[in-house]
Order: sequence, then structure tokens, then C-alpha cells
Amino acid sequence: MIGTFALGLCGFGVGFGALFGGCLIGFFLTGFLTGFFFFLMGFFMACAAVMLELLTIGAEAAVVVVGAAAKAPIHAIASYGAKLDTECVAAPGYNTGAKLRGQNVGTTGAAGFAATTLAACLRPLGLTLADVHPVIMTRSQFVGALATGAIKVASFHADDAYVVLHQIKGSTVVDKEYQTLPKWWYGGVSSLDSYTKTHPVVTEHFLAALILANNWMNNPKNFKALVNLTVRATGEDKAAVTYALRFNLAAKSFTTTMNPASVMWTAKECKVVGDTTVVPTYNQIVDNHFLLAAQKLVKSQGNG
Repeated sequence: MIGTFALGLCGFGVGFGALFGGCLIGFFLTGFLTGFFFFLMGFFMACAAVMLELLTIGAEAAVVVVGAAAKAPIHAIASYGAKLDTECVAAPGYNTGAKLRGQNVGTTGAAGFAATTLAACLRPLGLTLADVHPVIMTRSQFVGALATGAIKVASFHADDAYVVLHQIKGSTVVDKEYQTLPKWWYGGVSSLDSYTKTHPVVTEHFLAALILANNWMNNPKNFKALVNLTVRATGEDKAAVTYALRFNLAAKSFTTTMNPASVMWTAKECKVVGDTTVVPTYNQIVDNHFLLAAQKLVKSQGNG
């Protein structure tokens, strides 16, 4: 199957990447690209570039900000999951600031993006990082630690949050982080400048395919098919996939657009949390002209 092959070739992982991959599968399997074979070829050729580490799909956008600050020859060429897909879950009885103050909380790191999301997790409860005891662990350890009481709060991707909420009776959501950090630019498609300059047509056709895929995903008529195909692609529980997709659709995550205000807010935040020592300019972070060309290409084919 074309879509399944595309997903495997690009190496999408479980989580947001897999959810978006499910969208691509649904998009290709519906035959929506009939008559636009060049878009599909652009997608496959770009996937080959992914394997060669010339182009990165689904990296945290902060990564390209850090690269821009270091003057690396890399730019973001589109968004990929523009909003945070995480939400903060509290153990039973610890969904208030008074109860949580002074308690252990889970985090994957003491600084950077991990600290930013943990701070966002605490903010609705009127707390800061100084009010709790962060415990560094892998994300896969969060569920067990929350269940045993080793930690009282952690930030989970939406599909994992669904599982936690149903496995740990009495656990509650205290924050949807795209609401607390609405300007955080979460995911980006980035590429080495040397690749996009030597493969401009492939880059444009690849982005055109992503635009069309986003359009398909955001169409409510396709939601049932999207859920079923994403379950097939990821092997995850159907209810968890449904929950996560509804979460991301509500956040308006599925877009290739790079919002300048969000890009620069994230760049400034990267400096605040110590990921960079300078704030790069928008043009140092983003090369928008391939995306603009892809948008024109989609419109010229009557799919805009």
C-alpha cells in the first residue's frame, strides 16, 4: 500500500508523528492524489532525504531555533504539529496548588523544553518550579511513577494522557498546554540549506503533499477514516487515538503554516530557558519561500 510504504520509509514514530503519519496514510489511500503523481514522487524523494538526514520531519521546532542561533546551515521550511499536544495530569487528590506544593513532579529534564512544559503544567495551579521537587526520568516512566505515588504530576502527550486517565482512577487533567502556552511553536519540518537549494522542486512537491494531507485531516468528513487508519498505522488503542486526534484538531495543530509571532516567541523563550545565548531573527530560523511556492502549486491544481 502506497501510504503504508510512505510511512515506513519516513520512519514516523509513535505519538504525534504517528498520528500525522496516519493522516498521510489516509490521504494517500483515499486516492486523493490521483492526477497529482508529481506530488507523490516529491513526497517519496523527500522521505529518502529524511533517511539521509538531509531533511527532518517532526522535530521540535526549538531544535531549528537552536541551530539558527548557532548559525547552522539549516532552516525550518514548514510547521508540523504547530501546537503543543501535551496535557498535564495530576495523581488522585493532587489537582490543587495547595496539595501539590512541595511534592515530587515528573520531568524529562532540568532545563530547556522540559522545564518550559513543566512550568506550564504548574501555572494553572498558581505554582512555579520553585514550589515543587522535579524528578528527572524518561517519559515512559511517568505512568508507573504516577500510579505508585512517586510523582504527583507529569506532562503527557494526549494519547498517553488518555491511557493514564483510564488506568489511574481519580487522576485528572489540570492543563492543556496549548492553552497555557498558545504561542509555543512545537513542531517543524527542517532541512539543510544544501538540500533545498539543490532539490527545490522535490521540496515544493513534498510540502504540497503535506498541505493536501493537512486539508484532508482537518475535514470533519474524514475523521472516522482518519481514526481507523491511524490505529492501523500505530497499533494504539482506538479510543486513545480518537482522544488524541480530537485534542490536536481542537488545538489547530495540523497546519504547515509558520506563524511569525509564534516563531519569535519560541525563539525568545529558548534564550530564557538557556537553550541559546542569542535570539536569532525570523529569517535565520525560517525559509518560507518553498512553502509559499507549494501553496501556489496546490491552488493552481484546484485544491486550495
